[in-house]
Amino acid sequence: MGAPGHFSIRIQTIIFSAGYAALFAAAWAWAWYADHPSLGFGTHPTGMVTGWAVTLGLVVGCGCAGLIHVSIRRWTWAERLEDRFVHILGPMSWLDVLLIAAASSLAEEAFFRGAMQTSLGVVITSLVFGLLHFGPDKDFRPWTGMAVGMGFILGGLMWWSDNLWAPVTCHAVINFIGL
Repeated sequence: MGAPGHFSIRIQTIIFSAGYAALFAAAWAWAWYADHPSLGFGTHPTGMVTGWAVTLGLVVGCGCAGLIHVSIRRWTWAERLEDRFVHILGPMSWLDVLLIAAASSLAEEAFFRGAMQTSLGVVITSLVFGLLHFGPDKDFRPWTGMAVGMGFILGGLMWWSDNLWAPVTCHAVINFIGL
């Protein structure tokens, strides 16, 4: 973390955010082409009210983040994975963490759950989501497996709530706590 009161944004955060903006634009294009332009934001006639969807996402996200925390304390592979991410990402300010957590959760959930899942289903989307979360070597294999599992959880949240805010909130909580 940066020094208290330090509000600089690193170039890495700007690059990540630009990439997520492009992914978000791709989600809207896919959704528009597939004739479901809302991407699941807001309340659907059959969907969960947005406030309840956000609450559900918060509860599930905190539970998943707690399990990750326990895993890091219990298993060597999880501790090694955390160390690798710390090394790659380096120190981050609160603003960096907030921006990356928000941008990644909005863009990835809009693309994977809002656009892809509505077109291809939960299984294919969860597998693709997990396979795109890979790292440079074998230490990152558990991250890929965890991402597949999280793809199913996030996909289930979208399916059950019929509202994209549940998986977006869950994803944001996990990323914010993890970063």
